[in-house]
Amino acid sequence: MPYFHYNDTWQLIINTSTTIITFLMMFLIQNTQSRDNDILHLKLMN
Repeated sequence: MPYFHYNDTWQLIINTSTTIITFLMMFLIQNTQSRDNDILHLKLMN
């Protein structure tokens, strides 16, 4: 069956994509939480 030949390649592509997406999502969440925290501090100071 020829499609098994591409199995390793597809697995690598999917794993790499998942890793990149996970990293980007973590960065985005971290950035949003940090910004929310800064806004909260500004509100509490005033």
